[in-house]
Amino acid sequence: NPLTKTGPLLFIKQAPGTFSHQLTQVYGRYARPGGGVLVLDAPGESLAVRSLTTSAPGTGSFQTPEVSFDGRSVMFAFCSTEEKQQDARYYHLYRMNADGTALRRLTDGANDDFSPRFLPDGSIVFISTRRGGFHRCGSPGCPVYTLAAADAEGRNIHLLSRHEVQEWDPAVLHDGRILYTRWDYVDRHAVFGQQLWTTWPDGSRPAGYYGNYTRNPVGLWE
Repeated sequence: NPLTKTGPLLFIKQAPGTFSHQLTQVYGRYARPGGGVLVLDAPGESLAVRSLTTSAPGTGSFQTPEVSFDGRSVMFAFCSTEEKQQDARYYHLYRMNADGTALRRLTDGANDDFSPRFLPDGSIVFISTRRGGFHRCGSPGCPVYTLAAADAEGRNIHLLSRHEVQEWDPAVLHDGRILYTRWDYVDRHAVFGQQLWTTWPDGSRPAGYYGNYTRNPVGLWE
């Protein structure tokens, strides 16, 4: 199909986690090794792929790829599984050139960081457990992850949201707002409160975008 001639496609190959619940799949403690950051060079014509992470950053789990607006840079989340103690494993953000060179880690520490997105000014927004705290149900407790931001090299990290439960999948709208999924089950059923919200890049004016009171579809992501 000539409509598939759109150029290379970047994607992630990931080994399923040891506990793949919607909430827990992004925690490093459940990560399993395998996969990588891959490129399908001729979609629609060939299934041949090449890896951008053949030897680096090491043995572990990959997720949530992101390509810069100019196509020259790639970000992703990676969790090393070489640490024997599972509770000491975390996803961190990495950045590299589109050909796999100049790989560097952007975040570190005892937090899970994932789902990075480039913002128009060159900074990044991502999801992180840096807020602290746990959601209301589940044992031994799932750390809350919400919107955070940093500069292009992962410096000046700060929270954009201190919402009480999880948020997912930031994206950039044409007017510069950040679109994301917020789990909003304050004083209502826990299942029907996972819908689309927006905020400005500085974290101001969070507001429901669509579906915050709908029951079908039950939830909206990505």
